[in-house]
Amino acid sequence: MATDFTGSQYAADEVLAGIKKNQITGVPPKNMDVFTVKLNGSGSLRITVQVADTVVDGQLLCTVGGVKVVRKEGSAPASLTDGTLVIDHAGGDKFTYDDTGLTNGTTYYYRAFPYSDHGVYNWNEENIRSAVPSAIKTWAFLQ
Repeated sequence: MATDFTGSQYAADEVLAGIKKNQITGVPPKNMDVFTVKLNGSGSLRITVQVADTVVDGQLLCTVGGVKVVRKEGSAPASLTDGTLVIDHAGGDKFTYDDTGLTNGTTYYYRAFPYSDHGVYNWNEENIRSAVPSAIKTWAFLQ
């Protein structure tokens, strides 16, 4: 009889059978090298992402396939399908994207999911950011 994972709906044997069936191999990429979400104007946030291949002691452990960024209001996305896919950028080079049409004063949570060239995703919660779009205020001084 298979032993269940705590809080999981699948038994260990079922998970291993699924991995073998789908031929999922390799390790996930490391955490994001660059992942920022900053104010870009009224109703707009600028997202910058970058993740490099994982190399340890000169040995390549994981080649980056790309990164997906998911946005959600109210809380951080728990998975790739828990929110709105904002970016699916192939490769690990630095990339900037302007997320527009947002509501000023609303907190948006973003989660980056870097993935390997074998389709293995990094689910680490260190890859979560949040930001609030707002109108840009201009200050002037009289002399």
